[in-house]
Amino acid sequence: MNYESGGATFQNGACGSSLNRGGKFIFRPNSSGNPQIVLQGKGAFIGLPDSVANKTYDILEATDTKLRLRGTNPDGTRTIITLAPYDATAPIKLLLTGGSSKTWMLDNAADAPIVVGTETGPTAYFGGVKAGELPGCQSDDEYTFSTANVFSYEAKAETFSANGYTCQAPQTGTSPFVFGPAAGAGLAQFTLTRSGAFIAATDASPVERVYRILSIDAKKMTLRAGSGQNNGTVFTIKMVAK
Repeated sequence: MNYESGGATFQNGACGSSLNRGGKFIFRPNSSGNPQIVLQGKGAFIGLPDSVANKTYDILEATDTKLRLRGTNPDGTRTIITLAPYDATAPIKLLLTGGSSKTWMLDNAADAPIVVGTETGPTAYFGGVKAGELPGCQSDDEYTFSTANVFSYEAKAETFSANGYTCQAPQTGTSPFVFGPAAGAGLAQFTLTRSGAFIAATDASPVERVYRILSIDAKKMTLRAGSGQNNGTVFTIKMVAK
């Protein structure tokens, strides 16, 4: 059993220093009562830390969506802990949306902000332009993601269209999106559900509208448009938080 604190552990009524723990456990079916989990070694815990060696928890409930455990404390009192499955994509969505809504733009300060190729050769078809060389009607576009799973595209005066690769009438609009684990390389992915919705290039994944998040932090994000299945065409897109 491995416990990762994420930077701090709640103890003595407040968030304190990290108490990351790992070690073996024993499962006891216990036919005469609740099945049990025994954490081997001193200091291992689930939920709240204590000094008990071989900490034992009764399993009160175990389903696909909930795990309820009851542990006995050093003073003889008992604590019930309710756990839910960890969603590994949740921290990625938090960065994408900023916790409510967040606006991103193409990173025109980076070399090759958009490249086109295949999953195994991302620049095979187009190696991108140098920093500052995106068309103005493309570099000023704003893409906003909300925790309500709504994507908003603000084109400003014009949209750079793959139909002639020129600045044309703006295609400002919104689309619901479905967020979840990445199918293939990536930390997570989202699918724009409205036909015609796009990010960065109007011909980027026009049928699938699948965008995988390859990397992300509070300021930068790299997307890959297209599932890449059967070595199909993919667009790799560098973005920056507004």
